[in-house]
Amino acid sequence: MRRFVIGQSVIALIAVFVLPLAYQFGPVVAFGVALGISWIPMQLIARLFEHRSLWPPRSQYRSFFWGDLLLLPGIAACIALAVNRLPAGDHWFHQRWWNLFSLLVGVIAGLIFHEADRDNYSSRELNSPTKLWHDWFVYPVFTYYLLSRAPALFERVNGITVLAIALLAGWLYLGLTDGKRDYPYAHVGYHWGDRTPSISTF
Repeated sequence: MRRFVIGQSVIALIAVFVLPLAYQFGPVVAFGVALGISWIPMQLIARLFEHRSLWPPRSQYRSFFWGDLLLLPGIAACIALAVNRLPAGDHWFHQRWWNLFSLLVGVIAGLIFHEADRDNYSSRELNSPTKLWHDWFVYPVFTYYLLSRAPALFERVNGITVLAIALLAGWLYLGLTDGKRDYPYAHVGYHWGDRTPSISTF
């Protein structure tokens, strides 16, 4: 587990410096980068480490499966459109204090959700590869990625701003309604000693 966490931390550190640059390449790249933060790595980690699939969609939290696949990347695409419509040059949200604040919000979010899940998951589930990635990489990095440039959406309020807010509202709705359902295969117990899950859902 130590190697996994260290590797995850190194990737997160690199991402903090690189991710905001993605917006200048347009909405398609911004959307794809968002997929590369959460949805795609989660699928790969589940396969390679936990020997299971995150399909079908109904087996996962909808806020993750559809949110991280479509809604949050859609927000990233909106931010890219907004960023590229602003005048060239530095803006206030490029300043270091805002980037640090965005990262801090993400870290706090990961901590809160991880601690809140202690009543819902066993210790092996809490420390499974997908859970570690989601709580200690996705929450901080995804929050930072979106929040660090989100103010661009409000520099010129227009249809792009409205669309981003609608996508965020959709993600929040899925998150709230997810709490009313049971997802027994969202995360599985994992034995780091022999690198095997407690169950397989292939």
